[in-house]
Amino acid sequence: MAPNSRKRRSEQRNDPESSASESPARRRRVQQDGDEEAGSTASEPETQTQTQTATGVETMMKKLVRLALSCEYSRIPIRRADISTKVLGETGTRQFKVVFERAQHELRTKFGMQMEELPSKEKFTISQRRAAQASQKVPSTSSKSWILTSTLPPEYKFDPDILPPTKAPSESTEAIYTALYSFIIALILLNNGSLPENKLERYLKRANADQWTPILSTEKLLQKLVKEGYLEKRRDTSSGEEIIEWVVGPRGKIEVGERGVQGFVRAVYGGSGEEDEELERKLERSLGLQPQQRVVVDEGTEETPQVNGSAERSRTTRGRARPSARDDTDDE
Repeated sequence: MAPNSRKRRSEQRNDPESSASESPARRRRVQQDGDEEAGSTASEPETQTQTQTATGVETMMKKLVRLALSCEYSRIPIRRADISTKVLGETGTRQFKVVFERAQHELRTKFGMQMEELPSKEKFTISQRRAAQASQKVPSTSSKSWILTSTLPPEYKFDPDILPPTKAPSESTEAIYTALYSFIIALILLNNGSLPENKLERYLKRANADQWTPILSTEKLLQKLVKEGYLEKRRDTSSGEEIIEWVVGPRGKIEVGERGVQGFVRAVYGGSGEEDEELERKLERSLGLQPQQRVVVDEGTEETPQVNGSAERSRTTRGRARPSARDDTDDE
């Protein structure tokens, strides 16, 4: 080949005008290929981040379910602070709502339970009410604490043959414990929601439980009920002398409440015909309920709408103690 032809070809390759004369279609294809590569490279980190977030939420949901089950086994409330430190950690504080809803779904579908928020503590004494009024802060309506409650239908939930007492520590111990705190809560609620300490001692003495119970000494039993939230011990010195009263605690309002007291009294005093009607009138009067608040939900079962924060009727247990449904319960 002649040297002149090789020289011309070399000049064409080095000439920018010749490169500018390339086909526009070819340039578009090259540009599209580059954009696709850049897009795929940019989407990889985003997909990876979404996968990591979903995996993190799933892990935190399982941790919350385990925390809820372990707390309920020990009758300890599930506190918001414990969820933050033991479940969410430093990186998951903004995921609380998502994790909580996922855990609720898991508990309902696989365990037949759900987390129910405990009611806030009420201001009972004069000094507490004055302090609340003097405070500039708006009182919070949320307790940020939950316990597990059953979502089973009433025909399963309240049948001891289907749902017997737990075996930890034993069925008999748990049944006795349930009967004792149901009995004490019934006494308190039938006395307008508070019971002086000396009056409670008289009731326990009549039941032969003023010193010992079948499972614990009376003093240790009351301490345990306070620790687990069934009862609260209130001291008021605003009048110049110390007044000690017992009231129902947050867990007692949820697990027993007015509905549980009604079932407990019916199991002990229930009769037929006119006796039942008279008993219902006494219960309504003692618990501060209106007659129209009783609703028949199925044959032989009555259910009362929520009153004073009570949300669930406990399993009724027939016991030897017989709390009175009369207004004047002190028969000194």
